[in-house]
Amino acid sequence: MMSLFLAVSFNSSMHKLHKIWVAVTKAELKIVLIYILFLSTSAYSQERNLKKLSHHKQHKIAHNLIKRGSYYNASDQLIDLVKNFPAEREFTFRLAEAYFQSRDYKNAEQWFLKTREMDGKNSTIAQFHYAQCLKYNGKYELAKKEFSTFLNGNYKAAKNDKIKTIAQNEVASCDFAIKESKSPVFADIIHLGDNVNSAYTEFSPNQVDDKTLIFASLQSDSVLSAGHDEVHFYHVKLYTSDNTSGSWSVPTEMKQVNSKNESTANGMYSSDKTKFYFTKCRTDRDHEMVCNIYSSDVKDGELQKPEKLKGLINLEGSTFSQPFITQTGTGKSKADVLFFVSNMPGGKGGLDIWYTQFGKDGSCRKPVNLGAGINTIGDEMSPFYEKDSSVMYFSSNYHAGFGGYDIFKSKGQLSKWNKPQNLGMPINSSVDDTYFTMSTNKDHSYMVSNRPGGMQLKSATCCDDIYEMKYTPVSLISLNLFDKKDKGALNGATVVFLKEKDGKKDSLGNQQYDTVPYYVNKNPLPGFDENQQFFKPEKGKKYLLKVLVPGIDSAAFPIDVDNSGKYNYTADSISGIKVNNQKSPNSEILVVDMFLNRGKDIPVATITKDETAMEPERKKKIRVPKDYTTISDIIREKKISKKSNVDIEFKVMLNYEFDDVDFIEVNAGSLDSLVGLLKEYPDLRINIAAHSDSTGTYDYNMKISKKRASVLQSHLHSQGISKKRMSSQGFGFTNPIAPNYNSDGSINSEGMALNRRAEIKITRPSDNGEKKRK
Repeated sequence: MMSLFLAVSFNSSMHKLHKIWVAVTKAELKIVLIYILFLSTSAYSQERNLKKLSHHKQHKIAHNLIKRGSYYNASDQLIDLVKNFPAEREFTFRLAEAYFQSRDYKNAEQWFLKTREMDGKNSTIAQFHYAQCLKYNGKYELAKKEFSTFLNGNYKAAKNDKIKTIAQNEVASCDFAIKESKSPVFADIIHLGDNVNSAYTEFSPNQVDDKTLIFASLQSDSVLSAGHDEVHFYHVKLYTSDNTSGSWSVPTEMKQVNSKNESTANGMYSSDKTKFYFTKCRTDRDHEMVCNIYSSDVKDGELQKPEKLKGLINLEGSTFSQPFITQTGTGKSKADVLFFVSNMPGGKGGLDIWYTQFGKDGSCRKPVNLGAGINTIGDEMSPFYEKDSSVMYFSSNYHAGFGGYDIFKSKGQLSKWNKPQNLGMPINSSVDDTYFTMSTNKDHSYMVSNRPGGMQLKSATCCDDIYEMKYTPVSLISLNLFDKKDKGALNGATVVFLKEKDGKKDSLGNQQYDTVPYYVNKNPLPGFDENQQFFKPEKGKKYLLKVLVPGIDSAAFPIDVDNSGKYNYTADSISGIKVNNQKSPNSEILVVDMFLNRGKDIPVATITKDETAMEPERKKKIRVPKDYTTISDIIREKKISKKSNVDIEFKVMLNYEFDDVDFIEVNAGSLDSLVGLLKEYPDLRINIAAHSDSTGTYDYNMKISKKRASVLQSHLHSQGISKKRMSSQGFGFTNPIAPNYNSDGSINSEGMALNRRAEIKITRPSDNGEKKRK
């Protein structure tokens, strides 16, 4: 984000209207509000009563206010115009525009909808902005529909107008948001509080050490105003805040680099603390924002006189901002690299991220664009490069995301980068999220957002605040129940999680507990069934896992969670494996295998004949769940009728050797009966679900199980079965049907062999028979 420039000017030709405005580049309007504010209506009425002007002149004044960035005053004025002239489409559109530019998307949505309704079947820019508001308000399904309608409408784009390209991209973003919002990451987003954040704007956080944060701010908690005939200058400045006692201190201005007539932002020290880099911005004669990158030497802990960076940077006619300095290479090849943001010629469009290196004389060499992998026709900004992992974090308003600007990451170096990945919700929101930067010890991060919940000036999404982001070390328990004697699976259990009440005991001295509800996986975790239930424990708490199974007396097992999140369980009836949760780097899922004594009423699953790749002697030892059968059994028992109009479902299981994906190569013949069945009954469908044992990492087992499913699907397709009749999915080791480990923690080789499987589910849609009768 480029720095802001706030000024109060006096204009005698406008009858001494008092104006305060923040001027920024067009590309920056989405990130930092432009606040242009008149004095109160009562003060202005002493100069001239706007209501005495014609409504067209009032509209013209409001339009000029919008052009200059005075969105709040424009909206206040336009509300009266719309109320008095509800049929004037242009007034309604201007009011919507004023709300939109001030990032009041709730009101903007309402008024763009009214404008869209006035436009009838015509596709206009109002419809496009209405769709944007729907997206920014998190209404992705409706936004997608409106963007699509706009694309299919009669909107005539002007030459070089990229609005339809942007609309197409927004449709893809809505699809992304609809899908990914169902699977959020485990992260806590924490507002830094009102010592750091004010009602206007804070941005460019950068941690100097474990306790000190540098950031830019327009420090004010109320609407800025100017008295009659006064001229004031309000600028963004750099501040520091310390956190030595668990809360952030009142900011201290960095007077060495701030100046009277310029805005200063984006400050950071070099890795050796010998230089301090930052941005200074001012408006030119055309009221356009011009930013340049400066540096200041550090001597005896004090910042020296700033100097503008020299060389092939800070060129006339372009803006240069958001410096991020880092080092690449080792030893003699170690060199400083400066990443920055600019709209200089040669980019991909809008604001791009570039880098430059330094010559022997300290001047900047020719800048290099990071390339199309990161930069787009939209805007990319706020680069942060984590050199240990070689990952670039940045924000973009064009890569598929949830809101306006989303935060992304891409692994690579200089101009070679992998495809960017969206950091996901709730790190990203439906509005603007920028300036991702890590703390010095990398255990948490900072970011800037105008999401609801921050310091509000005029609307819930008006203003940028600084937030702390921590990946939540969530530890979830996924439970599997097995017979303690023969290791067969148990079904129909009721599981209750109980948490000890601190120091609470009943009259008999028994510990009291609270029931803890399940964490229901409504937003599916990778590799886990959407109906899977989890328990989410707290650190430093003691729990009781109580299991009620028909035919078994209730059993309770203690599970403690220490202050680091580590599980402790001593019962010999529990074993478990930990799965790294890919949706949160610091989280894990404990897949618990619990072994219970089977009662009389619990049915024992018996082995059936199945077409597997397992050795005959192994087949005799391993129990297979009774709902699995063979294709031959299905055909022989004639359970499928061509005239049947009811749901049918059968499961067939195929087993694998360790590390094997090529079942087809030696067992293709075992699937011949399935191919024949599918050809005889063309309305049947199949789903292939492939699984693995728990040997190896989460990623490895997900990969091998997906490969198993893919190989099976490809083989059936090669035999003439349409891909439209097949679906497949890999689950890794997350859905075992037998224990991978014994109760003493040793490997259960038979259970692992049974878990290395592919399940083929054969179904017939329920309405097929009905359609045939018709």
